[in-house]
Amino acid sequence: MALDDVERIEIRGSAWKVTLAFIASAAFALTGFALVVYSEDTFAKVAGILCIAFFGVFGAVALYGRARGDYQRIAVSRAGLEVYLPGVGWRLIPWGDIEEISVLEVAGQQFTAVRLRSYEALLAGLTPEKSRAAARRFAALGLFGQATAALLGGSRLGHLVQGSEAVRDLPSMLAFSRARFGAELLFGWDQRDRNAHDFAEFLKEWQRAGNSESRPR
Repeated sequence: MALDDVERIEIRGSAWKVTLAFIASAAFALTGFALVVYSEDTFAKVAGILCIAFFGVFGAVALYGRARGDYQRIAVSRAGLEVYLPGVGWRLIPWGDIEEISVLEVAGQQFTAVRLRSYEALLAGLTPEKSRAAARRFAALGLFGQATAALLGGSRLGHLVQGSEAVRDLPSMLAFSRARFGAELLFGWDQRDRNAHDFAEFLKEWQRAGNSESRPR
C-alpha cells in the first residue's frame, strides 16, 4: 500500500525485545526468590523481596495486560496521535495540541517525549473512574520506586519519583510528568518500532502532515 493511502498506523514494538524483557524479568524474580530463601544477609533478603515484587509481580501484571491487549501503545493518524491507556482505552490527541516532540534521557534510557499545550481533547468525556484507572499503575510504580530508594539509598531514583504520591488521576499524572521530565508522555523502547530519535522524527513528520493536510513522505 502506498504511503499516501495510509490513514492510520498502529505502532507495534519489537516482539523479540519484549520477549527478552519478560525472560529477564523472570530470571531476576527467581534470583530474588533465591536470595530470600538461601541468603542469611538481611540486606540481600530485602533486595530479593524487591526483585520478586518488581520483576515478579509487576512483570506478571505486564504480561497479563499484553495478553489481554490492555497495555499502553500508540497509533498515528491524520487526526492526531492516539494513545491507548490501560483501563481507559484509546484517546486522541490532535496534532495541534502537541507543543513539542523531542528525545529525553531518563535513568540512562532514551525516550521519545511529547509535550502538550492542551489537555482538553485527551481528557474530554473521561469519567472520574477512568481518570483514576489511567493513573493507577503509574502510582503503583511510584510507590515501589519510593520504597526501593528508601531501602537501598538510591538518591537518583528517589528524585525521579519524588512527589508521585500526589498522582491520583490522569490530570495529576500528566502534571507530574511535565514537572519532573518536561513532557507529559514518554515512549520507551517497548512502545516504539525504532530508536527514540527516529521515532521522534516519525511523529514530527505525521504532525506536519496533519497540520498541513498533506501526507508524510
